[in-house]
Amino acid sequence: LHLDEVHSHARSHLVYYPISEEAMKLLREARVLVLIDDEISTGNTLKNLALAFREISTKVKRVILTSLTNWLPEALQDQLRKELPFEVKFASILEGSFSYFPNQGQLEPPEFNSIGSFQALDHILVNNYGRFALRQDEGAGLIKKAERMANELDLAPNKKIRVIGTGEFLHEPFLLANFLEKKGNYVTFQSTTRTPIAQGQAIKNILRFKDNYFENLDNFLYNLDDNFDGETIIVYETATIPEDHDLPARLGARIVYFS
Repeated sequence: LHLDEVHSHARSHLVYYPISEEAMKLLREARVLVLIDDEISTGNTLKNLALAFREISTKVKRVILTSLTNWLPEALQDQLRKELPFEVKFASILEGSFSYFPNQGQLEPPEFNSIGSFQALDHILVNNYGRFALRQDEGAGLIKKAERMANELDLAPNKKIRVIGTGEFLHEPFLLANFLEKKGNYVTFQSTTRTPIAQGQAIKNILRFKDNYFENLDNFLYNLDDNFDGETIIVYETATIPEDHDLPARLGARIVYFS
């Protein structure tokens, strides 16, 4: 599926079809679609995704838009319900609103490259970690794999460990961090991103480097602890990384390929 996220710094997105015929059949027969996001601001991204999903399934009758925070007022929620040809329900932990006031000063945005090639990258992915859809039993298998890898790292307990996920490859590195913590270590977790954020207020420092997907995109790490004196582990879903991706060298990090 092709998806346009019009307000984004990187507006073009690809959503992969499942690999197996069985999983594809499940999608085509789906009656309920649950879309999950961190927040809903305008609702346009989820609306576009729901409409794009009709390319797979025309049988969807109900869409549930799920988020941590929903910023849409009731009037705009009603408008979204009218624009979608399904029954629409919102589910969120928090609801609120925001407004903007013009700032008299102007910030000069830094130059960066965040526009990808818009090519499918499945040829460089080692395994299916969810990009191609996972059945419930496959998800349980990832948990076992993370536990096995935590044991294979063979780290002594009571160590300070910083686990870093890469881009949208987050869930599996987080599982690994969780098992390392259960082994008696003090573990922190964060991730790289290609989202540019200006320094200031909550953003204390910025580390900029090239991506690990061979697209020559600017990636960032925010609020790194300059005084961290433990072991850093960076987790990748690819079988290798580009030469110009120098993040491991700059952090003195141990590379883990989640295979």
